[in-house]
Formats: sequence, structure tokens, C-alpha cells
Amino acid sequence: TQSTWARCGFISTSEPRDVSPVFTQFLDCVFQLLRLYPWAFQFNETFLLLIHDHLYSCQFGNFLGDCERDRQRIEVTTRTYSLWGYIQSLDLTQFTNPLYDSEKASTEPLISPGQLSSQSLSFWSGLYNRFELGVHPRESVNERL
Repeated sequence: TQSTWARCGFISTSEPRDVSPVFTQFLDCVFQLLRLYPWAFQFNETFLLLIHDHLYSCQFGNFLGDCERDRQRIEVTTRTYSLWGYIQSLDLTQFTNPLYDSEKASTEPLISPGQLSSQSLSFWSGLYNRFELGVHPRESVNERL
């Protein structure tokens, strides 16, 4: 994932104000698919949130540079730590999706034409509202539980 995004120039470090939200949008799309097809993903929402948190944490160099050439020029692999190495050092069971079904995931198509619609998308409150403590507008207490 990191090399694809850097190669395409989606993540910029040249100007702090030029930070692109495209990777956050990509993670949101993955979350939507995870929510709609939980049997197709080995990881859970916690994994996506961890990646997003460290995207801008400045602790890891995985997503630095506008392209692969920039990453080589600033020697990202030798001068920074890898997020993936850090994740491997953690208890990976916290990122495991209990609904994952390897048989079903390898035999059934994930998305068929006409299966997705804008009505099937939901607001990712786990990312965008996770620091809010109260009940959100239009959110019932039952939904909160």
C-alpha cells in the first residue's frame, strides 16, 4: 500500500499545508467494504485506525515522500522506522476480524455490478467522531449501545 501511494504521489511532504486527504479517503473506502463484506477481510477497524493514526504521527517513514524517487533521495528506509515492523511487534490478535471466512473470501466475488449504492455507505464514526463522548445528533441511544 505504502509504495503504491508514494509512487502515485498521493502523499505529499513538501509543504505542510499541501497534505492530501486521499489516503484517509482510501481507508474510508476500505472501511465501507469491511462493513459490507466482513467475511472478506482478515483485519478489523482497529487496524485501519492504527494505520490512519500513524499516517501523520511522524513516528514512521512509510508514507513520506511524493514519489519513490523522493523516498530514495531522503533515504526513508535507512533513516526511519517502519510502521509494518511496529505492527508486527504488537499482539496481532487485536487486529483480527473474527468474521473472516477464507473459503468464502477466495470463492465469492467481493463486489458485483449493481450491488453497491450510496445508501449502503455509512459515516465512519470510529474515525471521524471517536473522540466525541456524547450522543451525536440523529443517533439514538440504542445505536450508541
